[in-house]
Amino acid sequence: MRRFARLHGDAGSVTVEAILILPLVLISVLGIVAAGRGTHAATMVAAAAHDAARAASIDRDPAAARADATRTALRSLHRGGTSCRTATVLVDTSAFAPGGVVTVRVTCHVALGSLALPGIPGDIAIARSGRSPLDQYRGVNP
Repeated sequence: MRRFARLHGDAGSVTVEAILILPLVLISVLGIVAAGRGTHAATMVAAAAHDAARAASIDRDPAAARADATRTALRSLHRGGTSCRTATVLVDTSAFAPGGVVTVRVTCHVALGSLALPGIPGDIAIARSGRSPLDQYRGVNP
């Protein structure tokens, strides 16, 4: 009788429970980290698009506006600590006239491959746009 009780006791059950629960906890933590990276990147990309549109709206001609917007967006992403594999900046200056608007679209490919979490792609593309009006009482060089 004593031998039977020893074979069916609780010895080792904590180890088995820990082995079963640990992967779930690890996947949850990695999922939270991935969501945090995505949220941070989305916020920084939106800020970069806004900053770039504002920088472009201050310029006097479309070519300078495109150059300043691209430079400002990339600098803003770098300063924000966003880990973009590639960043693309598209500047729409088709309405570059007094009273018009400048639209900037920033796309950032954020690397998530280092998390090695099943079901999460190696990188995600995050794109945001920013618009800034041009002062209608200022001079513009065509």
